[in-house]
Amino acid sequence: MLFASLQRIFVYDKVIARVPGIGPAPAPVADLPDLLDRSGTAIRDFDPAVGLSETEVTEFEGMLEIVRGAMAERTPRRDAPLRERLAAIASSRYYDQHLVDGLAHWGSLFNPDVADYYRQQALPARNHARMLSTLVAAGGNHTLTAGDVARLDAWYGVVVQAARRIPGDLAGAADMLRGRSRKR
Repeated sequence: MLFASLQRIFVYDKVIARVPGIGPAPAPVADLPDLLDRSGTAIRDFDPAVGLSETEVTEFEGMLEIVRGAMAERTPRRDAPLRERLAAIASSRYYDQHLVDGLAHWGSLFNPDVADYYRQQALPARNHARMLSTLVAAGGNHTLTAGDVARLDAWYGVVVQAARRIPGDLAGAADMLRGRSRKR
């Protein structure tokens, strides 16, 4: 979830930079590419027999705090202009793609049935992300159709609803780093 959340922030900021619009952009996250590299490497190199060191847990907790702050600045709001709606939708779709890929990876380490389930979800998640990339490009070129905007509005409502779960999801990720689980 940490890597997927960092990807969400990365995509949001890229869309805000690409699509013209009014209003300030959120503050950039310092060293975001480095945070992505470090978290991605840790996931790839994770050894279930060894687990995470205390240093790694502390580092990931710090990254989660950065994500919490960044997401607070990027929380979707009902009355957002098109540029922010596109950024929120695209970042949500890329988050989903990376979360599904990550769950398939963790499943391959711990539970083959879970891995298989999420591998089946990977292609649709990638296709949704690609579709959003096309719409972001259209938004950047001012070529969105009325149908595109209507579809984006419907998707945005879902993103706004889902955004309420982000703080709890991040708290759950912090608990998992410490070996605790949360009841939903």
